Amino acid sequence: RRSTGRRHRPPSAPPAAPAPNLVGTVLLTIDGTQVDFNKPAWRNDAEPLLDGLAVDLVSDAGERIKINIEAHTDNIGSQAGNVTLGLDRAKAVREFLINQGINADRITVSSLGGNNPIAPNNTALGRQKNRRIVIRRTN
Repeated sequence: RRSTGRRHRPPSAPPAAPAPNLVGTVLLTIDGTQVDFNKPAWRNDAEPLLDGLAVDLVSDAGERIKINIEAHTDNIGSQAGNVTLGLDRAKAVREFLINQGINADRITVSSLGGNNPIAPNNTALGRQKNRRIVIRRTN
């Protein structure tokens, strides 16, 4: 066989798939069984979940992740009061995460009050499901 002077190149690898867009990914939900009616904090059984999230966010893999803490309420009371209650809940989670070493500029908070129910508000169970805190990735 004659040499053509060209070197044989192995086939090139296919181009890498684009990185998935992770914005909006839910990192943690504190559900209604862990949030009391008309109280700005969460129940003690939610703390290990928040501890785990904090560990993830301070790790090398998570240190650049930014989050939004989005609080929801049931429809009992005024919408303005529910938005305020939701913000108080979100701010309480924010403070907890800051105390665990997460930089404050990585965390935003929001409240939808009772505007985004996931269950009917006409039963105690439905209202409990609607009281939740959702932590989403924003970058």
